Amino acid sequence: MEHLIGLLIVVLAVSGSGFAADTGGSAGIGAVLSESRSYAVPAPQAGPVPPAIPANFPSFSRKVPRKLRRQVLEDLAFIQTVEGSDATPLHKKIFGPAPVNGRTYLNFFTSHVKSITVGDCGGGPSAIACVLEEAPKQMRLGAGYIEFDCPQIARLDTLFHEARHTETRHDGWPHAICPTPFKDEQGNDVRGLFSGKLMAGLDACDSTPFGSYGFSLIMLKNIQKFCANCTEKVRMDAGFYGDDNFRRMIGKKTRKAIKEDIYE
Repeated sequence: MEHLIGLLIVVLAVSGSGFAADTGGSAGIGAVLSESRSYAVPAPQAGPVPPAIPANFPSFSRKVPRKLRRQVLEDLAFIQTVEGSDATPLHKKIFGPAPVNGRTYLNFFTSHVKSITVGDCGGGPSAIACVLEEAPKQMRLGAGYIEFDCPQIARLDTLFHEARHTETRHDGWPHAICPTPFKDEQGNDVRGLFSGKLMAGLDACDSTPFGSYGFSLIMLKNIQKFCANCTEKVRMDAGFYGDDNFRRMIGKKTRKAIKEDIYE
C-alpha cells in the first residue's frame, strides 16, 4: 500500500463570496497550449502581464485535467508577484536573507517538485494533495483542489506544504502526532478548522518550525506582515491560514520560537 509522506486534508463546509479567488479574474497564466509544456500568457483586461512561468516548472501528467492545470499555473503565477519589505529570522533561515519575494517562493517550489499528477491520496474527497514515499518529487492533487470554494492563499498553502514534504534528506518532514488531550491556550479542544473534528491523536501536527505546517505558517505570516503589493484580502487570508497552522504547532520551545519570530 502506498505510504503517504504528506497528506493535507481540508473539509470545506463553507461557501459564498467571502472565499472567492484573489486574482481579480483570470489575468494570470491563461492556458496550457500543448502537451509540450508550452504556456501562453494572455493579455490581461487590465494591469501588467504577470511574469512567465520558468522553464524548469514541474511537468504535468497527461491525466491532469486542463482546468486543474490552469488553476495551479494561475496560483503560482500570483505567488511569484509577491514583493515584501522585510522578513523574519525564521523566514530568512528557510528562504535565505532576502525580504519576502515571490520569485524566491517559486524557485523553492520548482526546485522541490518535479512533476504533478492526480489521484487518490487516501483520505476521501477531502484529501486534496499529497506526496508519496514511492515518488518523493511528485505531487499528487485531488479534485478538491479546484472543487472546494476557498481563497487562493489556501491553495498555495497546500502546494507549499506538500512541496516541503519532498525533502527526502529530512525524511519528508513527517508530521507529529497531536497530543491527547489537545487544548488551545484558552483550554478549548483543538478541532479541524472546517470539519470540526477533534485533532487529538491525529497525525496532523508539527513539533518543529521547519516541518510542513511550520514552514507554511512562517511563509504565510510573513506575507501578511511584509507584503507590500498584496491586497488587504490576500494579507488577511495569509494571516488566517497561518494562524490555523500555528494551532498545529506543539511543544513549548517550538511555539515560543514561532511566537518570538512572527507574533511578537
